[in-house]
Amino acid sequence: MAPTLVAHVVADAGAFLKKASLQDIGSNIYTLRDVVDEIRDKPTRRSLAFLPYTLNFKEPHPEHIRLDRKGLNKPACCFTRHKKPLRARQAAALKAVSIGSRAT
Repeated sequence: MAPTLVAHVVADAGAFLKKASLQDIGSNIYTLRDVVDEIRDKPTRRSLAFLPYTLNFKEPHPEHIRLDRKGLNKPACCFTRHKKPLRARQAAALKAVSIGSRAT
């Protein structure tokens, strides 16, 4: 039986650094330009040019970022680390969570 894919996956830098097989998780893969800019090591940056799926770039609406900054109560499947409170996370991770909480 083939695994069921979710419709949308939003990836933070950690997904690319860990070389996660995002195509095995979902059919539409999203990230932000800020997330790609965070990646500094050359092997990972090179691997982004040869992904086996189309990487869709998206930017959240500023209002969504403000709402998520107040508190995200929805469960989100993402590759960000949750050791710090939401307010203390990097701006790119916050934007990625904003996209993920409103993916349709």
